[in-house]
Amino acid sequence: EREQRQNDYNALMSLGATFTGSAAGSMMAAAVPGTAAGWANMAITSAITSATANASINLVNTQGNLNDTLKNTFSTDSIKGYASAAVIAGVASSTEMWGRTMTERGNTLLTNLPERAEAYALNTLVKGVVTGASDSGDWGKIAGIGLAGELYEYWVGRDPDIQPGVDRPDGPTFKPLNEEGFARVPIVTIDSTVREGKNIGLNLNYLLMEPGCTSVLSVCHGTPISNALNVVPGFNAFATLHDTWMNWFDKHELTSKMTNIGSMPPALILNYGAVADKYYWLKPIIDQHREGRK
Repeated sequence: EREQRQNDYNALMSLGATFTGSAAGSMMAAAVPGTAAGWANMAITSAITSATANASINLVNTQGNLNDTLKNTFSTDSIKGYASAAVIAGVASSTEMWGRTMTERGNTLLTNLPERAEAYALNTLVKGVVTGASDSGDWGKIAGIGLAGELYEYWVGRDPDIQPGVDRPDGPTFKPLNEEGFARVPIVTIDSTVREGKNIGLNLNYLLMEPGCTSVLSVCHGTPISNALNVVPGFNAFATLHDTWMNWFDKHELTSKMTNIGSMPPALILNYGAVADKYYWLKPIIDQHREGRK
């Protein structure tokens, strides 16, 4: 029973993270980085969405008992968790563009390393203090996933999107964007919402039966295996980072099986570290439920 409840909890957190990824992404685009308005927007959004996720979890854990669900959702510890989420997300929003500039295509470029280092240090400090980091191990984890988030955006130009990639209007392949030495993966805009295209597999057009994409078992953008992996939360974001690296290898004529396969493990680790950093503001609620099961 305990294992089943944990599985339900993990599933709900995944759904909650997907929802908040969309909501927070839209709010981030609307907010003005570094202003009180941007800070407040992200803080309010994070508090509301963490409360929504918490209520969903409580509803499952109480087997649909609304009284107990409301009691747990608005307990003192829960309110503190929402406040913690608001502070973490708010500070992240207000420092989002420190040391960075925005490109014409909506990506970011690191232009001032000392200023970006200040943002990283401030976010690390806030996360640690708010979540009660008590030893070097706690601080090391916070610093590590924060660094993963910084490196992901340094290469990709944006933070990881854990939602599945979408079909590109002009077909499954793309032409890399050259931005100050980076060969980045272009975004897809659907009804003014920025999304990642399907990036899992070879950047080839399976519709034209290009070599390497002729089999149903081939892994190219939009093929059955690619589409199956696409629904795994965060996996397409990993592919986006890996494609960015492979674009750079292609540009410098360094593409090989060794560079392709060898760069996958570090890209996978870095990607999910960046995902953890992006949703670190959910940690107070996660910790609360873990404590409740002890």
